[in-house]
Formats: sequence, structure tokens, C-alpha cells
Amino acid sequence: MRNGVRSIRGLSGLLLAVACAACGGNDAPQIELTSMAAESHGSGENRAPVIRELRLDPDQPAPGAHVVAHVMVRDPEGDPVQIGYRWTIDGEPVPGGAAEIDLRDVPMGASVEVSVSATDGEATSEEVSAEVVVIDRLPVLQGMGVTPPETVPPGEVVVVAAQGSDPDGDQVTFDYEWTVNGEPTEDVGNTFETGSLRHGDEIVVRVWANDGANRSLPLVSAPVQVGSAHPEIVSSPPGFRDDGVFRYAVKAKDPDGDRMLRYRLGEGPEGMTIDEILGDLAWRPSDAQTGVHPVSIVVRDSTGLETTQSFEVTVNRADAPPPAAAE
Repeated sequence: MRNGVRSIRGLSGLLLAVACAACGGNDAPQIELTSMAAESHGSGENRAPVIRELRLDPDQPAPGAHVVAHVMVRDPEGDPVQIGYRWTIDGEPVPGGAAEIDLRDVPMGASVEVSVSATDGEATSEEVSAEVVVIDRLPVLQGMGVTPPETVPPGEVVVVAAQGSDPDGDQVTFDYEWTVNGEPTEDVGNTFETGSLRHGDEIVVRVWANDGANRSLPLVSAPVQVGSAHPEIVSSPPGFRDDGVFRYAVKAKDPDGDRMLRYRLGEGPEGMTIDEILGDLAWRPSDAQTGVHPVSIVVRDSTGLETTQSFEVTVNRADAPPPAAAE
């Protein structure tokens, strides 16, 4: 005895410490040893190992994967144990008896089961089983690009190009969902027509990779905004007037309703003018300006988008203005 503590070692190897006030005094606590005896090996009965946990990794294997059985086992007496494995695929036994199994050539949807038991050489545990199903892995959407990426004029086409692969080697296609201002459209292809949209509308496309059985997680594009449309010149140039003056009232419209259109001459003969706001073009050719004269008229909206109309004016001698009457 040391420091008032008595040590009693049970047959199981556990140490029981009993406090003693004066080695047998009346105040010493009474310790019931029957529980210790129940845990001891003194009865001579060897108990079977106990399997505490069995899990399969991965728990969702794909064709060709390796599945490993992880086992936690305890022997009540601390004896070394040996674990046995019994594998089946769709109920058919698989030879080997190792802790892992190769799923090469195993089809999707197959059931893979392992039954495990443990023995200490004298007693064997109850058998414990775990099961997984071979799955079709999801395809992978690796990326996508949208053209044009930020702004598209009305009437032009938005195109999306996607890239993807499938870990199981399945053929990959792509699913598309287009929205305008957050509302879904009926378009399902990789192109989107913008002819019916207006300035400020926002286009978003969502894309999935599809292997025929499963779809990947989607990728969502940044919004593509519908910009201002180019103005349009809707009039055609006339011929010369009887007075020998070429006059052309240029008419243009803007699909966005822009009323701030401005006109200028991109090219024209000397003396030709155009009103910047009204678009009225006028030219009286001189006697020396016979021949063919190229003309281009440019109309510009308030955002800077321009449209050009080009034509030619031919001056014949007969078109020249009459000489002034002598006084």
C-alpha cells in the first residue's frame, strides 16, 4: 500500500484502485468487484470480436472504380483478429476475399455487396454487410463562351459555344435555356435571334452538359445587353429637277425611336450641301461638273451608330443649268 491507495489487478488486465483511509478501517469505501469480474477473462469464456463499423468507399462508385471496405472491429479480450470479406455483384459471388474490389467491366446499375466477419482464432463475429450501386457519373461542363459577350445590336444573333466531357466516356450534348429580362423563352439551341428585342433588354443563357442519362450542373452567362440599333435611311435619291438643281430630302428612322438623328455628307461633288438636322440635300452643278459624281450620305444616332447610303449622280450637258438671260 502506498499513500493510502490499494491496487487490485483483475484477470482482464484492468487496474482497479481502491482508496483506503487506514487499511481496513471502518471508514474505507466498499468496492463491488462483481462488475470487474464480468469484464475479466477469469471465466475462461472467449468472446467473439465485434464489428463496430463497415463502410464502402466510394459510396457511389462508377464503372471501373475500386471499392474499398473499411472495417472497425474490437475484440473484448484484446486478441488479434482476422477479417474475412465476401463480395457479390448482383448476387453472384466474386472470388478473392480481399478488402477491395475492381469494378472493371461492371455495368451501371449493378449492385455491389460485401459481407464481413471477424475472428480471433476461436470465436467468429456475426456477419455484417454493406451495399452500393454502380452509378453513371455526371458529365462535366468545362466552360462556355458567348458572342458577342456584352452588347448586341437588335437583329444580330447571339451565339454560345460550350465545352464538356463525360468521365464514363459517354457522348456529351448540351442543353440551353435562354431568358430575356429574367423571363424564359422558347429558344433551346445555341443561337438566339434578337430581332424582336429593344434597346436595354438583357439576355442570359444557361447551359448544361448531357450524357443522355444525366445532366451536369449548369453554367450561367453574364447578361448580354441589347444595344442601340443602327438608324436606317428609308428614302431613295431622285433625279434632277427641271431647274437643273439636284434636291434630295433624305429620310431616316431609328429602330430605337431615337429622334436625335444627324446627317452629313461622306462624299460628294463640290458645292453639294446637306442640312445636318433636316437631311435636305441640294446641289446645282456648274458647267464644268459634267460626268459621274459619287455621293454618300451618313446618318448618325445619339449613341454614335451610323448608317451610310451611297449612290451616283450623273450630270449630262443637257442637265446643266440654263445660261442667265442677257439684260
